[in-house]
Amino acid sequence: MIYRSVLRGFALMITSPGVLLTFWLASILMALPAGFLLSESLQADLGSSQIQENLRSGFDMDWYSEFSHRAEGLGETFRPDRVVGIGPLLDNLESWSNGNLFANHRGLVALAAIHALAWAVLLGGALGSFARPGGSSSAENFLALCGRYCFRLVRLALVSAPLYYGVYRLSGWLLERVASMSRDATREIPIFVATLLATLAIAALLHLIRMVFDYAKIILVTEERRSALGAALSGLRFVASHPVKTSSIYGIFGLVSLLLLVAFGALSPGVGQETIGGVLAVLAFGQLYLIAKIFTRLSSLAGQMEAYRWSERR
Repeated sequence: MIYRSVLRGFALMITSPGVLLTFWLASILMALPAGFLLSESLQADLGSSQIQENLRSGFDMDWYSEFSHRAEGLGETFRPDRVVGIGPLLDNLESWSNGNLFANHRGLVALAAIHALAWAVLLGGALGSFARPGGSSSAENFLALCGRYCFRLVRLALVSAPLYYGVYRLSGWLLERVASMSRDATREIPIFVATLLATLAIAALLHLIRMVFDYAKIILVTEERRSALGAALSGLRFVASHPVKTSSIYGIFGLVSLLLLVAFGALSPGVGQETIGGVLAVLAFGQLYLIAKIFTRLSSLAGQMEAYRWSERR
């Protein structure tokens, strides 16, 4: 049953290229404003100076050192070692773990909230299509499903937001306690173990919340629920009553996502591209990874829906 659900999830996405294309285009459109603002910040700093000409032949660390001190807003996020490859992910994880995400990057948090809202709207169309695989695959039908479920899924996202924020605060508190212990520690191994356990505990909580709300989304759509809180409680009950099956399916898709990330980190071109071809190669490789990531995420939801529907039929 576990492998059947996983394979069914991938199969549904393979036969739904329009859904994948819609989510990819939406991700690009949501990223464009941030890219434009960052570009304007860089352009305003460089102007028509000689530094701009120098940057065409190589990166100028002296200029970047000065820019990083006077940058504001999204300009503060420009870090050459964190804009390609897995750098952005590592940067976000660092900001999350040290508790600086909301304090230092509020603009990015706002963009992330808009992105989450857009995903909640589009997920109505995706989940509705997965629940009715034999139905129409037209754009009109997809948009109709988005409109039908979007407000329910947005309410569900609002229900989950305090839980995610609570884990964020807990993460900062735990890691701060571990850091305070390390100041007076004479051995490194206990501190390493404490940091590892705290990190694993936070990761487990985050994945549990995500898994519960994945099934809550599925329940909202497949059972035509209107109560977001009721769906969340039903998702929690389902995960609690099927811990092995739900965690196994979630874990398999998580492993696929991890392998994709490792492959992307190992194969993606790094910083220092000086030709148009090199820059385009970085851009194309990043988009391939984004498409694969979206494909895996939606396949995970489709596989979890298959598991839920099969369990309910028994």
